[in-house]
Amino acid sequence: MKPASPAASSRLSVSRRIAAGMENLVERVEPERELRDVWRWLPDEVGEFPLETLTELTVTVAEPDVPYRPVNRLESLLRTATTVRFLRPGWP
Repeated sequence: MKPASPAASSRLSVSRRIAAGMENLVERVEPERELRDVWRWLPDEVGEFPLETLTELTVTVAEPDVPYRPVNRLESLLRTATTVRFLRPGWP
């Protein structure tokens, strides 16, 4: 097997860098795609956080058959929490 020429090796290196950059871009855009449908319900202050902090965000939605789902989730989280921080909606 013949070794790759310097030009071919250089092209391969550039291709790998581009591919890595695209993977990084997709990873950064994915949280926005997942949050797109619920973003309007989040407080404005959430937009000040880097997207990386929102990657593990869980949005709990009430449904007609389970209207208290968000409250029940909050209650279950508060039972096991040792520290609580939250954003309250701004008042007009």
